[in-house]
Amino acid sequence: MEIAGKLKSISDLKDSIDMQMEIEFKLNKKTYLLEPIYDSSGSYAIAWELSTDAGRTTNKINATDPDEVLNVQVDQKKLKDQWKDMDMIFY
Repeated sequence: MEIAGKLKSISDLKDSIDMQMEIEFKLNKKTYLLEPIYDSSGSYAIAWELSTDAGRTTNKINATDPDEVLNVQVDQKKLKDQWKDMDMIFY
């Protein structure tokens, strides 16, 4: 677990997704939360959700592979193409 700052590599972000960790970050002056959606037993992630605006805006990502999860778009750009601009709060 890391707290605050810029990512050193996209691998750090992918590792957090692999470990099914909640990831909070700022991008383009907005705060986002990327979190796993678990199966009914709560044992493993079956999808991910990206939310902003204190949870009022959400985007379900029907994938668990980090590369697929990072294909989600924020401001019409894939998240994996913006990782250097992300200000990490918690991951």
